[in-house]
Amino acid sequence: MPIFSTAYSKLTKKKFSSTTSETARTALEDQFGFTIVPDVPVKIISKPDGTVFFTLLIEREVKEELKFENLMIRVKNGETTAAIIKYLMNEKAVKIEEHNSYKMTINEKEFTDLNIDGRTFFVGNCVDTATLYCNDTSDGSPPNHHASSFCITHSNNLFVVWSTTCGGGNSDPGNISIGNTSGGGLNPPTGSGNTNGGGGFPDDAVNIISLPCHTGNCMEVNDDPCDDLANHVDPAKGNIKPSIDWLKDNLNNSFLNKFEFGVNFMKFQNPDETYYYTNELVSDLNHGSVQLNSSSKGVGGGHNHPITGDSMFSFGDFELILDMFETAWVSRKSEVVLILVCRDPNPVLAALGVVNTYALKVNDIVKLKAAILSKKNSDKFIGFTDEKEKDRAINDEMAKIYGTSVNKEKLFLQYFGNYGLDLYKANDALTNWNKLDLETNSGSLIVKQTPCIN
Repeated sequence: MPIFSTAYSKLTKKKFSSTTSETARTALEDQFGFTIVPDVPVKIISKPDGTVFFTLLIEREVKEELKFENLMIRVKNGETTAAIIKYLMNEKAVKIEEHNSYKMTINEKEFTDLNIDGRTFFVGNCVDTATLYCNDTSDGSPPNHHASSFCITHSNNLFVVWSTTCGGGNSDPGNISIGNTSGGGLNPPTGSGNTNGGGGFPDDAVNIISLPCHTGNCMEVNDDPCDDLANHVDPAKGNIKPSIDWLKDNLNNSFLNKFEFGVNFMKFQNPDETYYYTNELVSDLNHGSVQLNSSSKGVGGGHNHPITGDSMFSFGDFELILDMFETAWVSRKSEVVLILVCRDPNPVLAALGVVNTYALKVNDIVKLKAAILSKKNSDKFIGFTDEKEKDRAINDEMAKIYGTSVNKEKLFLQYFGNYGLDLYKANDALTNWNKLDLETNSGSLIVKQTPCIN
């Protein structure tokens, strides 16, 4: 965007004087001790009068809990001004998952005005701020939520809330704690596609903030696979046990065990911003196999291998969990799981109806993608022009690797342990999971089981 490039160039090339410091330096980031976070998009909002605001996330070497900072650049009538805004929250933000945004309560704001050639960001002791909202509830989101790039691309119900924020009577607004905020009108932004002015604006939505915010400082992130698996089983959350029991029952049914069955795990948002899960049972007795969904609101799925199939994950399962992970909303990716229900590979135990339940979790999506591509493009398989035929050939190769071994867990970890996937095994009651890894014991490789719950 030329206007941004020009404005940013002006900032980085000029000397600055902070209203709270006598020191002036030539490098913006060096002077104020911050770094612009490179992988967070710039927020751009235009006022009806042609003023354009660019908001960038910045961070410092020493991070502060429940605080984050933005660099706000304003271009008005060809003149560029800038300020640093620090936001202080009283608790972690609440993720609005469908729109990759968050709801937060701001206790206090501190502004540092950057003086550029005598021009300051503030008019008197006040500054205009804007928040872009979306009133489209077609996907189950609450009304008047923070607008994401998805909203801007697909929704006709965008509007901007303008507000004027003023300090507490300080004639020099250099570093000030912000007092009252008075609302402006509901104004449609410019250059954002079809918009309308919105309607009423409920009080409980005013804290949904359109600001770049650092994930580590602003919201809780759950990266523990054991917690994710426990949440899937929790009757108050995923409640997948009845669905897994259905897969087990089908596998021990003398007629149904010839077919594959599946379950899609989905997560949706309620109007009050809580969440609920659904489990969709999938079957197709006409074809014998099923197709599980990959969805932005999906958190994985489960399936069984029929009695004639392998008692371990296939290459097609690797491709499936990759697709599920990449398709899921960013905030759902950590919950994505692929579960397999299969007969025990030991013929004696299988005859007694012993069924195993395994789970795959992605620990390195880059490794997983690279491993799948490497296998499909290897000399042995590169010549296949039909993707289905290629996948079938690779699955046949995996079947030969597994063979008739009763220790397919060990073979899986030996051959596919570098695929960026973690392998878990549940107990029969689905009340605990064990992470499976290889370890050497007395010179021999064995499968080590580490329970999630000790």
